[in-house]
Amino acid sequence: MITPVLIWMAWCCVSASPEKSTAVSLPADSVLWTMVTPKDKKTIALIFDTLKTRKTLMQRISRCSEFFIDKRYDRLGPTGEGVFDTCDTKPLYCLKSFDCVTYIEHVLALSLGKDTNAFMRNLQRLRYADGKIDYLHRNHFFILDWLWNNRDLFETVSPPKGRAVQRTISKKAFFAAKGLSVDFQDTVLSVLAWTPREIEKVSQNRMLNQGAYIFIFMLRVKSNLDANHVGFMIVEKDTTHFRCASKLFGKVAEMDFAAYVHEFGSMLEGVVVQRIQDKNVF
Repeated sequence: MITPVLIWMAWCCVSASPEKSTAVSLPADSVLWTMVTPKDKKTIALIFDTLKTRKTLMQRISRCSEFFIDKRYDRLGPTGEGVFDTCDTKPLYCLKSFDCVTYIEHVLALSLGKDTNAFMRNLQRLRYADGKIDYLHRNHFFILDWLWNNRDLFETVSPPKGRAVQRTISKKAFFAAKGLSVDFQDTVLSVLAWTPREIEKVSQNRMLNQGAYIFIFMLRVKSNLDANHVGFMIVEKDTTHFRCASKLFGKVAEMDFAAYVHEFGSMLEGVVVQRIQDKNVF
């Protein structure tokens, strides 16, 4: 079995001054709750009802991730800041369609909660630095922002050998594409990732302990991204499930992991593996 260890990353603290983004103060939990439609409240209540017999966080993640299988993949991003910012006014949540990141967020927010209010609170705390709802505080970069700001929830699983993968992230260029002027310095990110050969053996050889994991795929492509795709790996006593909102399949799907990794072929540079700690951090 592989022992979880910390990964090395380079971070920097920066400041931002938006030109067009207009955020409002962080809403109270009760305000977030009222934004959920009556139909979705029934759906969420149904999900929580099925979780009553699920005693561990891994079991809850397994059930919640399964619940959304076959929901449509939304390449345009199904969620935004709603009424809380003018930059991206898509709703704060969506139960009908997902991209790979929003699927991770919604499943975790439900798994860590007990009612609609907790679901909405958890979702915004996962999606935004300090839970502050505006476009500038959203965790746009999965490793650099999302994983770092939710680090208490995860522990890194180090590969047997691995390879160092580096990315230079320009948040200034990212926000400029949205018409926002920010004073961010470029950040050099360095991670120890599993190689394609190592990661393909994971589900075949039962290399991971029981638990719920997030797999972060990094491709050999030139882009201003630190991650290209994310999905759940759920390792139970006798079974292993890999689930993600897949652009390739056009929906949330469970698939053969080895075959999925093989599909990436030479495009895959490495995979970062994060184990979700079996505790409620919120």
